[in-house]
Amino acid sequence: MEIQTSETRTARLKNIAKCVVFLCICVVILTILSNVFTPPAGSTSGHMQDMPSGGFYAEPENTIDVIGIGNSNMANGFSPMELWKQYGYTGYNCGVAAQIVFNSYTTLSEVFARQQPKAVIVDADGFFPTSGHMNTFYSFTNGLWREPSR
Repeated sequence: MEIQTSETRTARLKNIAKCVVFLCICVVILTILSNVFTPPAGSTSGHMQDMPSGGFYAEPENTIDVIGIGNSNMANGFSPMELWKQYGYTGYNCGVAAQIVFNSYTTLSEVFARQQPKAVIVDADGFFPTSGHMNTFYSFTNGLWREPSR
């Protein structure tokens, strides 16, 4: 068993301090770079403020045949490219992870202001929240937040 002297303790503390300083510098650099490459909050540059669900703003008006909307089930399970490849319909997936019904309603209102889709595919899972933050009831008509009854 090695007995630590004050010199080895000092050397170990210097190494730990160097690691901490290095990690702090990395965090600062990543934070600065993230701010450089991330659009500012509330930015409407290119109407892409809520990607990917807001990407339909970049599409020419009345060019989308099918809209998919809902939570992560829709976001990960509906492929507009497959829809185009197999059936020739243009589509857009407005699904977002943990999307609540009120947000789906709001997004659809915005879609209908720019597009006239022939069909809307709605993931009904959002109507039945079961766990975590999804277990909060959101009023479909006015977006009021209420705690679930216990």
